[in-house]
Amino acid sequence: MCPTGADIQLAPPGIWISDTTNNKNSGNGTTCGGNSAGDMVYRFTPTQSGTLNIELTGSYDKVMAVRDACQEGGAERFCDTSTGMLSTTYAAQMGQSFHVVVSGLSGDEGSYELHLFY
Repeated sequence: MCPTGADIQLAPPGIWISDTTNNKNSGNGTTCGGNSAGDMVYRFTPTQSGTLNIELTGSYDKVMAVRDACQEGGAERFCDTSTGMLSTTYAAQMGQSFHVVVSGLSGDEGSYELHLFY
């Protein structure tokens, strides 16, 4: 697990997470930025297979990455930045964990909501 990680069993219909990157450790860099901002990494283990929608909202310049393995440099299935909502889909397989990295661009930090749903 990543140093700032949280391990969550993901069951339908999904989950809402409200948190902040303020005063969090950095170091879970992504290919699209966020390497100097505080970050949070969530490890999700789906309890059923299916297409997941992943959405990130917040009032700062956010970074979101989705990857199979936690470590930096691993293949990212999605990586993007935005001051608006970030969203993607993920083909979840029951029992196969994946990771969502939440950070900020150019050291930007703030509160966010992460929503994963089937």
